[in-house]
Amino acid sequence: MRLRYYPLILIICWIMGTINRFYLFANDNEPDFTLTFLHVMMGAFQGLFNSIVYGMNRDVLNSVRESCKFLPCCTGSKDDEVQEHELASQA
Repeated sequence: MRLRYYPLILIICWIMGTINRFYLFANDNEPDFTLTFLHVMMGAFQGLFNSIVYGMNRDVLNSVRESCKFLPCCTGSKDDEVQEHELASQA
């Protein structure tokens, strides 16, 4: 299921590099700062995006939810807990 995200990440991260190379080819190797910056940043983010996809499984998400229960943004309602319990019992 998660394997389909890796090619998508590859395409998203390297599209700016491809655009930058075409720009450099068309403009006699006169670099554009914005395109070069986006090229470098998106290439660097590929590892981050891959690790996010790799780490997003049910166990990790449950562990993150457990560790941030004291934060107001992460406190779920009782209905959410009941639904999670019902889903866990069905599996």
